[in-house]
Amino acid sequence: MYIKNLNIENFRGIKKGEIQFQKGMNILIGPSNIGKSTILKAIEFALNPYIPWWQNSTLNELDFFNGNIKKPINIEIVLGCNKKSCCGEDVCSRFEIDTIEGPKTCRLSSYTLSYEKKTGKILKEEDIKAEQEVELIIKIKMVANFLESDGYVETKFLILNEDGEEWHELNRSMKEWIGCVILDAGRAPEIECAMQNRSFLSKAIGNINEWKYKYLKDFKEGLKSNIQELVEGKAKPVFKLIKEKTNEISPYFTGEISATIEGTNKNDLLKQIELSLKAGEGAEIPISRQGRGLQNIISIILGTQLKTFTTTATPPPSIFLLEEPEQNLEPQLQRSLIQTVQGICGQGEQANQIILTTHSPHILSRALPAIATLVDRKSHAR
Repeated sequence: MYIKNLNIENFRGIKKGEIQFQKGMNILIGPSNIGKSTILKAIEFALNPYIPWWQNSTLNELDFFNGNIKKPINIEIVLGCNKKSCCGEDVCSRFEIDTIEGPKTCRLSSYTLSYEKKTGKILKEEDIKAEQEVELIIKIKMVANFLESDGYVETKFLILNEDGEEWHELNRSMKEWIGCVILDAGRAPEIECAMQNRSFLSKAIGNINEWKYKYLKDFKEGLKSNIQELVEGKAKPVFKLIKEKTNEISPYFTGEISATIEGTNKNDLLKQIELSLKAGEGAEIPISRQGRGLQNIISIILGTQLKTFTTTATPPPSIFLLEEPEQNLEPQLQRSLIQTVQGICGQGEQANQIILTTHSPHILSRALPAIATLVDRKSHAR
């Protein structure tokens, strides 16, 4: 699955604009503050299933073009799969997948539309002729309206039905099936490289619930003897005093004062587990204490390689948004990085899609000119 077309209206610095993408590598170039990041953010808002929209704080009136809250924000995306049908001889690799819970069927298959590549028109099944080159697509959109009476932005996510006539709700499980990974300019490698909830590292490792419970149990058991040593040693006079004074106040108190470890949240403990590096006989240094350039490289590797490790109830991700991969990297490392990223894309029918932004001539020097798109003021009124 890949993004074919993106339409943006009234969003941040873009009054109205349209951009086409292809499978494989897509590079957005252009001056600073022209809208490259806005394009990636629009895709993220439409496709990311884990944005907490219920908080009503993700968008505000400043996200509307020139503060024009009278018009809605519209973000419309056409997704293609390079297939004529979901099943049959030319079966889509994402139509049915095997998981630990058994086979799962595509949550989007009942919303596919037949798109004629030559004319760009949507065709009804009965109107398709043998000589026409057709591809299945899905059309989704996000609509955001500012509710002045309530002071917040209401967002709706919709998907066009198989007749191309009605918009239905696009839910989280459908977005999960699309599989879009976001690495924006503000990415936090120290989080993505730790065992935090939904971090790249935790996603790559997969379901380890049994290990988590054992880890928490062993952690508590391992501390018991140390706590007991403290209770019977240096802390003993403190506990004795607490008991004596409590008895003075409440004669009915007969219990013993001690110490234990309770209320330990496994997620808090897991956050402390992160990647680390050790050079030779030196100290083992966690990734959060490493240089920003190395953090950037490892987080990009983890994020773009999730397709290799995914064992969840959805297909591996096939769309990757990467903003300014050159951050904190010397020229040679930038060139090496883009070659690795191009390798991740793959080729042909099974190619993944990567949409990245860059200001680096070193990135562009190793990229094919045909995949670079110039974002300028003509492509969207500002």
